[in-house]
Amino acid sequence: MIDSSKICAINNEAKYGTGVIGYVLYHGNEKEFSIELDEALSLSDVPIFFETFIKNRTFTITDHFARKWVDQRIVPKNRQNLGMILKEAGLNEYDPYALLLWGGGRSSQDDCRITRCDEKNAVFPLWFTKRLDEKIMYLCPLSKERALVSLKSGVLYLIGLRDPKNAYISAGGDAILNNGKQILQNTELKETGNALPLTMQDLMDIISDEVVPPKAAENILSCSRQNLNYLTSRGIITNILSDSSHRLYWRHELGTR
Repeated sequence: MIDSSKICAINNEAKYGTGVIGYVLYHGNEKEFSIELDEALSLSDVPIFFETFIKNRTFTITDHFARKWVDQRIVPKNRQNLGMILKEAGLNEYDPYALLLWGGGRSSQDDCRITRCDEKNAVFPLWFTKRLDEKIMYLCPLSKERALVSLKSGVLYLIGLRDPKNAYISAGGDAILNNGKQILQNTELKETGNALPLTMQDLMDIISDEVVPPKAAENILSCSRQNLNYLTSRGIITNILSDSSHRLYWRHELGTR
C-alpha cells in the first residue's frame, strides 16, 4: 500500500527546470505504478502524454496509463541486448522501477525526468499530502453487506458493500475492487458512506485496551491454561477469533479493568 510505496518527483525541465509537476509512485508488493499530478496544472505546463488527463480534470493516474508513461522511459522487455543492459544497470532481472531510476525517467518524447524522494526526510507539497490522506488504507468486511474503511488520514467510513469478504484495496488506495473490477472510488466515500465519529487511532486504542491474549487472561483470572480452555469450551468466556487454535479474549468478560 501507500506507506510502503516508493515515490519519485516528476520534473518538467522544459517548463519549470527543477519544479515538480507531480509524483510517480511504485507499489512494490503489487508491482504497479500510479501517478499523482498537481491539480493546479494547465495544459501548457505538461507534456503531451498528460494533456488528456488535465483536460478531464483527472489528476490521479492508475497503473494502466501510469505504466505506459513508465514504459516510454525504460528499455523494453523484448530488447535484443537486454542482458547486457541489465548488467550495465547492475540488475540480475528485469525490474521496471529500478530501470526507471537508472535512466532518470528520461524519454525522447518530452523533457521530464524523475528524482527519487527520501520519504523519511522529504517535504512534500500540501496538495500531494492531502491527496495521500484521502487514499484507502484499510478495509474490514462486516456482516449484512457492510464494510469498515479507513483513509490514510485515519477517518473511518461505514459503507454498504456487496460481497465484502472478496473486496480488496487497489495498489494505490484509489479504489475498492472485487475480482479486478472497480466497485468504489476513494473519492466516492463521502457521498456513499457514513463517516464515523471515531478514527483509526481510536479503533487501535480500543483493541489495545480491550483485547487480551491467553497468557494475560490466565493472569487476570489466576487460572491455568487448562482451566482457561475449559471456560472457553463452555462458552463462559469468548474466543473472539474464529480460529479455535488461536485465541484472544475480551477484557470486560474477564471481570476486570
